[in-house]
Amino acid sequence: MLRRKVMDTLKAWRCRPHKCILMKGQRQVGKTFIIRRFAESEYEDHLEIDFSKDVKIRKVFENGLNVDEIVDN
Repeated sequence: MLRRKVMDTLKAWRCRPHKCILMKGQRQVGKTFIIRRFAESEYEDHLEIDFSKDVKIRKVFENGLNVDEIVDN
C-alpha cells in the first residue's frame, strides 16, 4: 500500500516540469529501492550516481551548490 502511494506520487512528479527530485527519509526504509523501481518502470534509460562509491563525482560539489554548475558538470 505504502509503496503504491509513493509510486503514485513519483508518477505525478514526473508530469510536472521539474528537473530534479530530492528523496528524504530515515535510513533503511526503501528510498533507493523505490527510486530504482520507478526509474526502471517509467524510463527507457536512467543513470544512478552513488556519491559514496565514486569519489571523483564528489568534486562536482567542491565549489558550493551552484545548481547550474552542478548540472553542467
